[in-house]
Amino acid sequence: MNKYNIDRIGIFSGSFDPPHIGHVLASTYVLTSQPVDEIWWIPVFNHAFDSKAGITPFEDRIAMCERAIHLLGPRAVVQTVERELGGVNRSIDTVRHLMRKYPNSSFRLVIGTDVLPERHLWKNFDELCELAPPIVLGRKSYPCPEGWEASPPLPNINSREIRSKLKRGQSTVGLLPNGVEHYIRKHSLYGVGKKS
Repeated sequence: MNKYNIDRIGIFSGSFDPPHIGHVLASTYVLTSQPVDEIWWIPVFNHAFDSKAGITPFEDRIAMCERAIHLLGPRAVVQTVERELGGVNRSIDTVRHLMRKYPNSSFRLVIGTDVLPERHLWKNFDELCELAPPIVLGRKSYPCPEGWEASPPLPNINSREIRSKLKRGQSTVGLLPNGVEHYIRKHSLYGVGKKS
């Protein structure tokens, strides 16, 4: 059993590089409207699709995630399971690991309509959906594929664009939780405060 003796878990996995308001809004939607007791943010250790591009150190992303979910309360938890697994993990492997570690819990995979067109790239996607039936979040500008049901569209906020804005010294007001923005500036991430 997990820390809170909870058995219905929403798995929200991603790079979170950085975690932004869209992630917080998605989590709020899941916690308030879906049959889950907790949502677990699971930052990837190394991203299967972005490994060549590089990624902000895991510990920094964990720290930013903790600051992002702070106001969501104890039902939102940052998990470091991918550090335990090491290397590049695929979602199916992480879910299998969690099912072994928490045999009394059930899991739901939280994904957006923006990733559904890439589901053919996922390892054992059909099995993954059986093990952790998806909660699909609508995302503005990404229509839901036929045969799927999704939430109302959430804002289309993109971590890549945020990193670019930060590097260029542009405003990110309204895109990042205050605690995340403070952490980025304090630790000079994404080129903030560095001279080119």
